[in-house]
Amino acid sequence: MKKTILLILLCISLLELTACKKTPNVTDMPPAHGKEVTPGEANSPTINRSEPTHMTKKLCDGLEIDADIPISDVSSLPTYQANPLTITPNDAIALFLSEGKKKIGTQTKDHYDPKGFLLTMKGGQEIFHRSGQLSFDSGNSAKDQDIFDVLQRYGRVHPQKGPRSLSFMSPKEAVKQGEDLIQKLGLISNPDIKSGQIVGLKAEEIMNWQKELLKDSSYKEGVDIGKTTILNDLDADDDAYLLTFSLQYQDIPIFNQDNEPSISSASDGLAPPSAKAAMLVTAKGLRYFSLEGGVSANGTASKPQAIISADKALSKLVEKYEDTIRFGKQCITEVWLEYIPQSDNNTQKPGAPVTLTPYWCFRLASFDEATDKLDEREYDSAERFNAITGKDLAYGG
Repeated sequence: MKKTILLILLCISLLELTACKKTPNVTDMPPAHGKEVTPGEANSPTINRSEPTHMTKKLCDGLEIDADIPISDVSSLPTYQANPLTITPNDAIALFLSEGKKKIGTQTKDHYDPKGFLLTMKGGQEIFHRSGQLSFDSGNSAKDQDIFDVLQRYGRVHPQKGPRSLSFMSPKEAVKQGEDLIQKLGLISNPDIKSGQIVGLKAEEIMNWQKELLKDSSYKEGVDIGKTTILNDLDADDDAYLLTFSLQYQDIPIFNQDNEPSISSASDGLAPPSAKAAMLVTAKGLRYFSLEGGVSANGTASKPQAIISADKALSKLVEKYEDTIRFGKQCITEVWLEYIPQSDNNTQKPGAPVTLTPYWCFRLASFDEATDKLDEREYDSAERFNAITGKDLAYGG
């Protein structure tokens, strides 16, 4: 009996050791690596400070931070409720095609959304619509999609701070064309190229970059099985811009999984769609367009409500880690504020209203136990807290 009691006490002690030690205050912790942030910096008001504060320190056992803490003059924000984007076939045709190209070949209803459709025009162009989504391709989708893919891969490896101007259009004109197209859809959100991407390449550069990509076995496999086309016959008409846009509400980005870790929740809610748009434009005109996560401007905004500061949200994250048994060590590498679309009653039925709610978000990376350095092979994760209520999104907050 005594042995059993001793064994139980030993287990309890081990559990206490593996959990984070209680931390009186985020700002009281010693630095993990680099300069410590003083208590005055971390606890000062977040309003009327325009420059972010960089924090590098240990927050509790198993959790560190090495990131900018954003500072905003915004002290209150509204939520916004509306239906996802819907559009009629005629309006979609008018948006993308000139008068001589508006003849429909076939029209198919979408199996998921009763208001959705796939239009195949007699000229070969295709227009697809489903709740919150809209896409267009010029009819040469295989070639255009491969050009799009090559440009996208180029942009990841060679970010262009100021893309060169192609002969048929300047980068500024290309961005304006994309912004005008998105704004015609009547969305509450504004397109943002700054957190998106613009890549401009001449036809010869596109072909040369694909040759480089073919040295990668996984990319070459796509060619071998016929999934990817060899681009060896492009000419000046195929000089192209790729543009990707994030969408914003109240000048704050809306969730886009292309730029951040996915959302996981212990509740029954499904992950929200990303809010984004992309287009491919060449000397031949618009070749491809895609929009996801569109929310109608015909909705209702709540009265602005006070939001917690990034420091306060960080304290809530530390409290969560202090009360949870975790293995390994993680580091917060990025902090940002964004709107996340949530379907009412945890449903994603077509056309169901969505509510945009502001959240403080924290990107976390894991340490390699052997080297005690951030493991780049590990997928990043994120913690998110409601900026109005302070509740944890992972538990329905």
